[in-house]
Formats: sequence, structure tokens, C-alpha cells
Amino acid sequence: MNLPRFIFLSIAYFIFPVASYFSAWFVFSNSIVIWIVSICFYLIFLYIYFTQSKNIFHVESFENRNLILVFVVALILMMIAYPVRNLNLGDGILIVENIILESNLFGYQLTLDELFEALLHSYLYLQFSHIASDPRIVYRVTSTVAGIIFIFLVMRFFKKKKFNSMFSLIIFSSGGMLLFFGYPENYTLTTLVILFFINTSLQKISEEKKGLKLLILPTIIASIAILFHLVAGYLIFPLIYLWYIASKKSTFIKNAVISAIIGIVIILPLFIYFIFFSDTRVDMSQTHIAHPPFYPVKKMFSTKHISEILSNIMFTSLVPFFIFLELIFLRRSDLKFFKAYQEFTFLIVTLIGFFIHAFIFHPLLGYPSDWDIMSFYWLPFSFGAVYILQLADYKKLFFLVTLVGLSFAILFINAIELNKPILEKEIELYRSLSTINRFLLKNQAKIKSMNPEYKKFYFKTLYFLYKIEENLEKNNNKKLFSDLKGFQDELEANIKTMSPLWQKDYINRLTIFHSEYLELIKNK
Repeated sequence: MNLPRFIFLSIAYFIFPVASYFSAWFVFSNSIVIWIVSICFYLIFLYIYFTQSKNIFHVESFENRNLILVFVVALILMMIAYPVRNLNLGDGILIVENIILESNLFGYQLTLDELFEALLHSYLYLQFSHIASDPRIVYRVTSTVAGIIFIFLVMRFFKKKKFNSMFSLIIFSSGGMLLFFGYPENYTLTTLVILFFINTSLQKISEEKKGLKLLILPTIIASIAILFHLVAGYLIFPLIYLWYIASKKSTFIKNAVISAIIGIVIILPLFIYFIFFSDTRVDMSQTHIAHPPFYPVKKMFSTKHISEILSNIMFTSLVPFFIFLELIFLRRSDLKFFKAYQEFTFLIVTLIGFFIHAFIFHPLLGYPSDWDIMSFYWLPFSFGAVYILQLADYKKLFFLVTLVGLSFAILFINAIELNKPILEKEIELYRSLSTINRFLLKNQAKIKSMNPEYKKFYFKTLYFLYKIEENLEKNNNKKLFSDLKGFQDELEANIKTMSPLWQKDYINRLTIFHSEYLELIKNK
């Protein structure tokens, strides 16, 4: 028996049980349930490991597509039956407030950070608001449909590449798949476009395309992904790698410039339109383009930050993570082979790009809220794990079978738990929606007299103050109420001739005021 390998493989089965004991943020179920499920799969693993039963788990045993189809159908049914309703994940109440407020005021939700995601979801919400007043229903439908398309694209890719279909379960069992469980956030469609980028690029590389034949389509897809969400900007790293492998020394600069021009032609006109010409224009004070929330340099490699990243990896990429570790620590001699394989290198470069994001981007809402924006690496991670197994030509998969089974079980358990709404959050959301309706009745008529470039800042700030005003009326704090009235009057006096310097100073003072208000609410 290979003792180091046995110990290493055993560790994977106890990640979630131990995490549940310490109440880690990524364990949503009862600790007892997690322990029972994990031990059951571990016992199966032990039985297979110490008996001849492991001989039945050959690659050929899993080439039956009907077996994979059972898993896929089960996954789709779970996506439909157990949409995420826990408002502690993602932006929660805030995203629901924003889409209702901005859609009713401006006709669409506008933010450069997630331009197409916001525009599409707000458009669908307005079109179907007469039958679905809660925008989460729109998100639920788009998320689930995107998930079904995602599954189809992965299976189609595996068929084209003639990969073992069993390996697709590594992707489908990843925690990142929760994005497609009716998840109410602006990341599902972006993930789908990034998948299309990865699949297309890998296919082009395998066809040994060179020059612009390799570069044009991936560049177009990456540019569209950026329009869906700016986090796709990290695709610049795999794009640079594509420029490198597609070009001779003499044509590298030319190909890079042409690709860059294609990207600029796709992205820049839309950004220019919504910044300078649209009826409602982007407020640059409310976008990460102007104010990127980078993690403090001194804390980027702190124990706390690294533990957050590792926790998110466990949550989204348990099986891929252990497949990579197994390669690095137990089969180090194979690394040279993988380094020489361009498709695998492309996935590693993509993975590095999104890992850079995980290290430098500051998750302002913390975890579990910001798990989604911090975990885009799960996709290249999963595909990389597939390539490790496919290229290594594994003949026995016994260690994988039970681990993938456990990963599926954890995914489904989390989905069932996250499907349960939190009563306090639902009450808070109901009150917020009532506040929005009152605000719209009182202020919607002002929209016609407001300059396009100031509309978003004015109404978002006005609503922010209106919401605080309603709460302060229930408290007897004359100082804060007086300060609030001062901010409201100052906004009205300056909005038509607003200068950037005044806006910056106003936001800074308003932030201090908001901190004092939150302290009051906390101590009441």
C-alpha cells in the first residue's frame, strides 16, 4: 500500500466534516448530516481500496453515456427544484432593490461593472413584472436556463474532444454549479460566456490554428464576456497566451494589435454611449472602474486572506483541487509532460488570471456573500482537472468515484439548505420593497426634469437618504435627523451644477454620516 497516497486521498473526505465542526461559512447544512454523508462515502472508498473491488472501476466502466445522463438529469432536476433563496449569498437584498428601483426610474438597470447582465435582467423584469413582481423569479429562470445550456456545452465539448464522459462529472459536481441553481446574481450569464471562450479556445488550439484564425473568435467572445461583467477582463491573460502560440516572432505585435482593436471596437462604443449619450448615464462614482476595491497590499498574503481563498476553493472546487494536488505532490514527474501540452497550459494561464483576481480584489461584503465574484477560477480549475485525468490515461478511477460522489452529495445538500429562505431577510426585503414603492410615488415625476448625466447619482442618493429618513423618524435622534435634512437640501441645491470635487466631498461626508447611522441602528 502506498501510505502517503492513501493518507492524502483520505484527507479529502474530511474537509467538510472538520469545517462543519468549526462552523466554516461554506458549510450550510447540519454538522451531523455532513459527518454521516462523508463517512459513508469514505467507508465505500476504504472498501474499494482494500479489496479487489477497485478493479471494477476502469475507465471503460464509465463510457456508458446512459449512466452520465442519469447524473445530468438529476442535476437539472435539482437546479429547477431547489433554487437558491438564501439572501445571505450574493448581494442579497441590494440586488433586488437596485433592479426594481432603477428599472422603474430609468427603464433599465445601468452599471458598467456588469453592463449586459444588468441590462438583460432589468429588461426581462420590466417585460414580465405583471406576472412576476419579484425580480428574483427572472434571475431564477435565467440562471436555470443558463445552467442547462452550460451542461449542454460541456457535454458537446466532451463529445467533440472524445473525452471520457465520466470526467464531465468533475465539472458538474463542483460547488460553482450553484450559480445555476436559480441564483439571483449577475454572474451566471458571464460564467456561461467564459465557458464558451474556454471551449472555443481549446478547440482552436487542438486544431492547430495559427495567426488570426486562432485569435479572432476567442477575442470576440472575451470582449462580449467583459460586457457582461468586468471580471472577465482577466481573460487578457489567456488571450496573451493565445497571441504567443498563434504568432511567429515577426507577427506577434501585429496579431496582438489586431486582437486589441477588435476588443476595443466591441467594448468601447457601448461604454462611450452609456457614459456620454444615453438617456440615463453611468455615474462613475458608483462603478469599480473608477474605484477598484483592491485588497490592501500588506494583507494580500495574510493568513486570513489565504484561508478565505482556500475556503472558497473547498466550496467551489473540491475535486479539482485534490486532483491538482495529487499531480503536484504525488506524480511530480508527470509535470513536464503537462507543461508541454498547449491546451493544458492555456487552462493554467486562465486559472492564474482568476487567481490574481482572488488575491487582489477586496470582497467588500465578505463571505459567504462574495463567494461568487471571488471564485471564477472554478471553471478553468475543473477543466484543468479533466485534462490531467484524460492526458494521464488513468486506468483505475476508484479514488475518484467516491470523491465525485461526495462532491455531488455536498452540492445537493447545500442546494437544499440554501433553498430555505431566511425569514428575517424576507421581512427586511418586504419592507425595502414597500419603501421603494413609496419613494417612486413621491419622486418618479422628477425624472423628466433631471439632466441625463446626473440622473443616476441623484435618484440613488435620494433613495438612500429617503430610506434612512423613514428609519430615523422612528428614532428620537435630533442630531442625525438634522444632518440628514442638511444632506437632502445640499443635494437639491447642487445637483444641476454638480462638480466632481463637490461630489467627492459630499460622498465622503455622507459615508461618515452613514457610519453614525449604522451605529445608532446597531445599538438601539
